[in-house]
Amino acid sequence: MIPFDSAHSSVNKGETLYDTSLVMDSLGVDLEVIRHCQNKYYDELINLKAHQHLNIGVINAGDGSGQHPSQCMLDMMTIHEHFGHFKGLKVAIIGDITNSRVAKSNMELLRKLSAKVYFSGPDYWY
Repeated sequence: MIPFDSAHSSVNKGETLYDTSLVMDSLGVDLEVIRHCQNKYYDELINLKAHQHLNIGVINAGDGSGQHPSQCMLDMMTIHEHFGHFKGLKVAIIGDITNSRVAKSNMELLRKLSAKVYFSGPDYWY
């Protein structure tokens, strides 16, 4: 594990996320777990990776107001351990649905897994 703090890196001098990933790749890092404030930050890495020499995996640990798939996978694992299936399950997601990355990720995956998803929360959160 290599802790990374962008406040103490060349990001302050204009280094891009791709540049940072290239450095990590050259250090022998096999997999990056990235939480980034920009929505779909990974698009840049995917597009550049296809055309340049970047051999490092990326796990999205949350992107801006977009998704939080790593937390979603933990939620799915918990549901599966408890119920053993997803098809036909009625799952309620309660709280700040509009601003929750986890709620968005869970909703998409639960629906793909044939669960029925319901939402609830105060009106001011919609």
